[in-house]
Amino acid sequence: MVSPLLFLIQHGVKSYIFLICDAQIGWPVGWFLGSLIAFLVVPAWGWRWLFVIGVIPALFVIWVRRSVEEPERFKDMQELRKKAREVAAKKGEALREAAAEVATEFQVAKDKAVQFTYRQLFASDLARTSILIFLWQVIYNYGAGAIISWLPAVFLFYKVPLVNLYEASAWATGIAVLGYLSAAALGERFGRREISVLYLVIGAISGYMLAFHANNFVSITVYYSGYYFFTIGQMGAAVAFALESFPTRARGTGGSLLAVATWIGFIAAGFTGPMLFKAMGTAGAVALWTLVCSLIPAFLALGTKHVKPGRELEDIVV
Repeated sequence: MVSPLLFLIQHGVKSYIFLICDAQIGWPVGWFLGSLIAFLVVPAWGWRWLFVIGVIPALFVIWVRRSVEEPERFKDMQELRKKAREVAAKKGEALREAAAEVATEFQVAKDKAVQFTYRQLFASDLARTSILIFLWQVIYNYGAGAIISWLPAVFLFYKVPLVNLYEASAWATGIAVLGYLSAAALGERFGRREISVLYLVIGAISGYMLAFHANNFVSITVYYSGYYFFTIGQMGAAVAFALESFPTRARGTGGSLLAVATWIGFIAAGFTGPMLFKAMGTAGAVALWTLVCSLIPAFLALGTKHVKPGRELEDIVV
């Protein structure tokens, strides 16, 4: 029997879109479960056991990767590139000219599809989009990674016991699931870029409140949860928004660019936290991460092209 996950991967564009949303919803669910496990495990067994438990999802990911087949469009693209090289070598033609002679099952810009994938991202037709998407993701993840990583410092600043940190994280990440679901649903109807921008702006308001008006466990949890619902929850629409910004021939590479930007943001967040606390104080650092790093990505997203709501990803081929 085919698992629901494999069915989604192997069937249809709509399923692909829903899979993107499901995968993103898994992110706050994972954080929620992690916070809940930490809340239960750390007081009884200590923090080292969290790493032991963390091996389980890692093994599951390996199983999923081995069980998933490549989509038909990807196979068709690989066959195009292979045959184009063969024709070019046989006839002494340029690769782009040879590609025009190769029949494909799916519609694709053949002359561009045979180029080196990262070169495609920064060609004249995609360079603006690639740069804006990259900066959007770096800055967003820098802010999100920083507040998630350095939230204990906020608790210490307001003299809130760290034992409450796990509970606050559980509330915030649990509420974020609803943010992801709502962003995905609204993005499908009104436009993923537009909903991403809207959620980032509203999340910035929650970030402002967290920076300048939170002073106890309840207020920190409420404002942090609001930030999680909107600024983190917007990723329910934002990942599909980023992917639909690229044509099918470069979408996989565009997704890789997105992943690189994500980890650059996370790494920068880890390195700069102590420096910002010293230079700007706790409130200033939190405001930079949750307010400024929400508004700038919203502005950058508005610079990308508008895609009609509900449009199939596979229809975007040029």
